Amino acid sequence: MFYEMVSNMAIPPLSEIFNTYGEGLANAQLLNQYGFILDVNDNDRLFWTMEEVLRLVLPDDFMEINNRNMTHQLAETSTLLQDANLGPVLSESNLVYWEDNNDKNLLSINGEGALSQGLWILLFTLSIQHYPLIPRGDLELVLSSVIKLLIQFESMGGDDYSDDAFSTDETGIMNMGILLRIAAMAVNLCKDRKLRSGKAGSENVDLSNAMEVRMCF
Repeated sequence: MFYEMVSNMAIPPLSEIFNTYGEGLANAQLLNQYGFILDVNDNDRLFWTMEEVLRLVLPDDFMEINNRNMTHQLAETSTLLQDANLGPVLSESNLVYWEDNNDKNLLSINGEGALSQGLWILLFTLSIQHYPLIPRGDLELVLSSVIKLLIQFESMGGDDYSDDAFSTDETGIMNMGILLRIAAMAVNLCKDRKLRSGKAGSENVDLSNAMEVRMCF
C-alpha cells in the first residue's frame, strides 16, 4: 500500500513541501490509515453509547425495573440539564471538556482523562437517582452546586485538601456524595474498557493510582 502525492501547480526547485495527514485523527485512525501513532494525541477519545453506560454503572436490579421507560426518563433529564446553560461554568473544570463542534450528548473521555460534558452530566443524572427526594425543579440548582464543588476540589489541589474546607450540612454531604459517585462511575467505565482492550496484563493496572476515588453511601 502506498500514497501518491500530486501537485496541481508548479513547484520551484529546492522549495519545501508540506504534507498534512488531516486534522482530528485519533491514533487508531492514524495507525489504520498511515501506519504510525503519536506519543501524545489530543484527538484520542474513548466513546460509549448511553446503553453501554447504563449497563456498566447501574446495578442489575435497577436495570430490570422498567428498563425502557427508565432509559427514556434518564435521557430526558440529561437533555434538560444540558440545556440549563451551565456549559460555560462546567468548562472551568480541567476534568470536563467541551468543544465548539462537539455534540453536547457525546459520551466520551479524551486522552487527558477529561469527561465530555455530555458524559459528565449523564453520570450526574445517574448519581441523583440515589436521592429521589430532590424535586425535579431543583435539579439545575443541585447541578450548579456540584459543579462548583468540583471546581473547588481542583483549585485546592491534593496537598491543600482538608475536610474542614467543605460544607458538612445535609446539602453539602449530598453534593459530595453525588460528586464521588460520578468519579467512581467514570473509573468503572475506564476499568471495563481496559479489561476489554485485549492488552495482556492491563487488568492488573490499578486505576486508583491515577485517580483516588472514595464511594459515599
